[in-house]
Amino acid sequence: MAILVGATLWFIHRRSKIAAAGVLGVLLSCNALAVAPGTPFRWLFPAWLGETFASYPTGFSETVAFLRQNARPDDTVWTCPDYMGKPLIYYLGDRIKLRGAIDHDTVLGPEPLRRLKALDGSLFMENVFPDWIIAFGKARQLRDALALFSRAHLENGAPVSYQYRLEKTLDVYWKQTQRPELVWHNFGPERHFDRATEAVFIYRRSL
Repeated sequence: MAILVGATLWFIHRRSKIAAAGVLGVLLSCNALAVAPGTPFRWLFPAWLGETFASYPTGFSETVAFLRQNARPDDTVWTCPDYMGKPLIYYLGDRIKLRGAIDHDTVLGPEPLRRLKALDGSLFMENVFPDWIIAFGKARQLRDALALFSRAHLENGAPVSYQYRLEKTLDVYWKQTQRPELVWHNFGPERHFDRATEAVFIYRRSL
């Protein structure tokens, strides 16, 4: 796409520098030349300025703030979807532990896993009972995970069954609206979403 835009501007510039500057200005300031059916018109450059000088809460920023205030050092956190845990490692890697990244049905196979020197069993979600479950939106995977982590098991020879209760619902849209791609980038908070299914839900372990 960038090559096509560059070639188009070069073609226009050879015929009229003023026209090329005008087209470039439109490209930088809004999405008028890229609007597809169903895509709303947006002023991109003013929105970028507004975002640059006025930060806004995101699913990640609110989750990080909550865990900084409430999680104890080395608490285990599990996220749903699992890929949403990567930013938490960046912001809270020195404070919390993200465990249970894969299950025993992984396509990696047993032999490569056996060669991992740091493998202590906590890599598998079947061996983990996290202190916190962070659900970015409510997906079917969350229901299955809650059932798995709440199952009866033995600890030190005694039967234990944990409960995961909803500790808090963060009133913020869960998806990564701050991604660099213009299709997903909001330049501000998403205010129109279903609070019952598209917020961030934090569950805490209890007996």
